[in-house]
Amino acid sequence: MNKKQSGNWFKEHPVLTGIFGLAIVVLFLMIVGNNASNSTPQSTSTQIGEQGVYDSIDATSDCEALQNAFNIAMDNVERRQPGDELRKISLSYANYANDRMRSLSC
Repeated sequence: MNKKQSGNWFKEHPVLTGIFGLAIVVLFLMIVGNNASNSTPQSTSTQIGEQGVYDSIDATSDCEALQNAFNIAMDNVERRQPGDELRKISLSYANYANDRMRSLSC
């Protein structure tokens, strides 16, 4: 039962890596969002993924936190194959964070 370990858990478990990455984004935005003021709700009619992520982005006015959320989401996009559902969700989060940063003139 000796199984050689490649040492790259993230490549061996891409779905779990994507889910883990999305969970980190949600947690990060929830923490930062609790400290934010000056929220501007945005449209949610065509959003995919978890509504809580969009709500956290809307509640965040910290440009650095929004940039970090954008970077994490784009890192997740780059890990996924085109057409993958988690890639689409991460890209939606990144676009939403980018729109929020623009609305705040970050």
